[in-house]
Amino acid sequence: MNQILTQDEIDALLNFKENDYQDFERIDPSIPREFDLTNQEKSIQSKIISLGLINEKIARNVRNTLYHFLKKPVDIGISKIKIIHFSEYMKSLPIPSSVNIFKMSPLKGMSLFVFNSRLIYTFVESYFGGEGHTHFKSAKEFTPTENRIAKLLLENFYKDLKDAWSSVIDINFETKSTETNPSMITSFHDKEVFIVSKFKVEGTGGDFDICLPYSMIEPIKELFEAGIHAEHDKNNEKWGQLLKDHLLDVRIDVNCVLARKKVLLKEIMKFKDGDIINIAIPEEIVIKSADIPLFSGSFGTFDSKYAIKVNKKSK
Repeated sequence: MNQILTQDEIDALLNFKENDYQDFERIDPSIPREFDLTNQEKSIQSKIISLGLINEKIARNVRNTLYHFLKKPVDIGISKIKIIHFSEYMKSLPIPSSVNIFKMSPLKGMSLFVFNSRLIYTFVESYFGGEGHTHFKSAKEFTPTENRIAKLLLENFYKDLKDAWSSVIDINFETKSTETNPSMITSFHDKEVFIVSKFKVEGTGGDFDICLPYSMIEPIKELFEAGIHAEHDKNNEKWGQLLKDHLLDVRIDVNCVLARKKVLLKEIMKFKDGDIINIAIPEEIVIKSADIPLFSGSFGTFDSKYAIKVNKKSK
C-alpha cells in the first residue's frame, strides 16, 4: 500500500471542515476499517492557522530586510501552507537550489530554508546595482558570489524568523550545511512529514521556502497555542488603543443654555422691535453634547469674548 499522500489528498485534509463529519456518520460501524496510528497528517491541521500567523509576521519582517538590502521596496506574498513528505518535496526542487539545513535551538531536529535559483540570480543582480532582471542559466552550481549572497540573506532572515517566533518561544538559528543538489541531502527519512511555508518575492519570479518537520512542532504545541493567544491579545490591545486615540480626535458639538424665561402668550403677541426681555444668568450652566450633560460651569468673559468656565464634570 502506498503510504505517501497525493497532493489532492493533502489539499483535502487541509480543507477538512467540521460539517464533513456527517459523511462519516453514514459509515457502517460493523465494517472493519484500516486505521494508521502513525499517520501524523490529521493532527497537523490545528497547527496550520497558528503557523500562518507567524508567517505573516515573517513576511512583514523580510519585507523590511529586503528594502534595506536591495534599496528598493519589495512585496512578499505568502502561499498556502503545504503538508508533504520529505521525498516528495525534494523531487519538486530544481537544480541548483540553495538548500540550507539549519538548527532551531532549543527545538530538536533540523529544518530547511530553501532559496530557488531565480531568486538568487535576481538578488545578485540587484545587489551589485543592476535592475534585478533574471537571466536564465543552465549551470548546475552557484558561483562563489551567488553562494555568498545566499549566505548573507539567510543570516539576515534568521533575525526576522527569531522575531516572528518570539511570541511562541525564544529560538536561535544556526546553519549546519548547504547543498545545491537536493538529492544529496540524506539527513531526513523519505516519509518524514514536513510543513512547508512558501514566500514569493513579488517582481522577481523567485521564492523561498521554510520547511519544518512536524516532529519538531508537536512537542511545543502548548507553547504554540499559548503564544498565539498572547499575540492575539496583544494585537487586540493595540487595536483598542489605536481606536481610542482616533476617537479622541473626533470633533463633537457642545452647547449650553444661558437662560430660560417663561412668558405669557399674550405678552409675546405684543413684542415689537426694541423690546427688552429681562433675564437672570444662573450661577451654574450645564454643558451638553447630544443632550447628554458633560460638565457644569459658570458664565463670564475671557480675552474680551463671552466664555464658559468649566468647574466640574457631570456625574
